[in-house]
Order: sequence, then C-alpha cells, then structure tokens
Amino acid sequence: MAKVENWLKYLDIISQRVRHHHDALWEEEKHYSWWIYPILAGTVWVLASEQLKSDPCLQTMIITGASLLGIYLSWAAFTTIRREYGFFREWRKLQEEVEGALRDQRKIGDRKTEGKALPFTSPIKETPGIGITKIFQVNFMVTLVFFALIIALNAYRLCSLLSSASPA
Repeated sequence: MAKVENWLKYLDIISQRVRHHHDALWEEEKHYSWWIYPILAGTVWVLASEQLKSDPCLQTMIITGASLLGIYLSWAAFTTIRREYGFFREWRKLQEEVEGALRDQRKIGDRKTEGKALPFTSPIKETPGIGITKIFQVNFMVTLVFFALIIALNAYRLCSLLSSASPA
C-alpha cells in the first residue's frame, strides 16, 4: 500500500505541473492576443485614415513600424505557444502513464522502472478536430501574414505616390 501512496504523491506533483503549463498556455495566448490585435486594427486604421494621407511619409513610417512590431509579436507568440504546448504535452503524457499504473494496481509492485520511462497503459489519444492551442497558433501565423501584406501594400502605395509626384 505504501507504493500506491508514493504513486499518488507523484501523481499530485505531476498534476500540478500539468496545471501550471495549462495556465501558462492560456495566459500567453491571452496576452499576446491583447497586443497583436489592437496593433493590427490600428495599422489598418492608419492605412485607411484620410487625416494621415496628407503626410504619406508619416503614414508610411507608422504603418511600417507597427507592421514590423506585429510581425515580431506574431512570430514570438507562435513560437512561445508552440514551445509551451510541447511542455504541457510531455507532462500530460507522464500523468497518463502514472494514472494508468494506478489503475492497474496489481502490477505496481512488480513494475521495474530502473530509470526508464513507464510504459503506456492507456496511450494519450488526440482529440478529434483541432484544439484551442492550435487555433491560437494558426491565428498568430495569419496575423503575421496580414502584417506582411500590409507592409507590401504600403510599399506599393508609396511607390505610386512617388512616381506620380516625380516630374515627367
């Protein structure tokens, strides 16, 4: 029975790590979204603003700077979420292994770990469809593409302005 109690303590520690990484994922998704989407909306507003069309240089600098910041944040968000999700999955797999071992209590006393990972007794099955973390990753990559398109559109607009302003 002492071995079962040790496994339960071990499972509690693992469950705390799973909760930690789950909470960290949500916080990162939330905070990156709070930064990226207002920058995207502001960039589109500046691009469409009639008030700033009188000063195309200022408009170009704002749009380019905001878009570069948006690209950086989108890429940082994507890579951070992807990395944190990997940590979450590792701890979740370990949690599933220990839960499986506890379900099969008659084998707990016979189990020889000797520094090896426990064998899967109930493998983790991916939820059919796409999860929220993957949706956030796709959203961050889509915003990165939008910011790149805004830079390209802005460069085209600036070239048009410069060619129409140059003497023939």
